Amino acid sequence: MKKDTRLDARQIRILEGYFERYYDSEMMDVIAKSHRMSRKTLWSWKETDPGKQLHNKYLLEEESTTKKA
Repeated sequence: MKKDTRLDARQIRILEGYFERYYDSEMMDVIAKSHRMSRKTLWSWKETDPGKQLHNKYLLEEESTTKKA
């Protein structure tokens, strides 16, 4: 998948869930399997530019949530 490929709403929703579950110590292959996809597919979505932007957004939100607590 090209780095500048756009992600559809389903892919975005899955990636958002992936980041949350991954940082809760769940393995990528288990997360991918729960969505009936391969780890390689999930990884390729994560490595796109929109996927990286989602990841950065998730990290910033987590950081701000942690500071409030």
